[in-house]
Amino acid sequence: MSPEDAVVGDKKESKFHFSKLKRRQDMEKKRKIRKIEWMRQMYYGGHLEAKSTNQETLGLIHTATKGLIQSIEDGGIDSVMEWEVDEVLNWTNTLNFDEYVANWKEIATSNSSANFKSFRFGQEQKIYDYAAISEDMGTAENTSYENIYKGPNFTRLTPNSTYKI
Repeated sequence: MSPEDAVVGDKKESKFHFSKLKRRQDMEKKRKIRKIEWMRQMYYGGHLEAKSTNQETLGLIHTATKGLIQSIEDGGIDSVMEWEVDEVLNWTNTLNFDEYVANWKEIATSNSSANFKSFRFGQEQKIYDYAAISEDMGTAENTSYENIYKGPNFTRLTPNSTYKI
């Protein structure tokens, strides 16, 4: 147990620096650490999804994500800037960490548990080859409107993906 988390009686003892600037820097560092841990957990869990369907773009995004994770693991938290983490999260995922935290704070403090809607990461979507499907069908009249207006497909980024640095 670290000294900043030591419990004295009923109260939690925490470090408090006299400088407002130092406290702000500490708060920003803790926020950065939480974002990095969240991104790492999603990356190793296979929950990061690239927003693009272009294979070249997917390769670049995966390389950047893997490089950032390796930089953090090799050089520690201070080896990357917070904006780099934000950029990778923006490229790779439909989730927003700040919205995620705000949602949990709202649920924990001001919302009844009766109103809670459970959160689950989306299931892996099937990627269809529409050219092969249309050849099998023969004519455009047989094309279903469901397939035409379907939302974009996302590609999951995991440590075991085929892209290399």
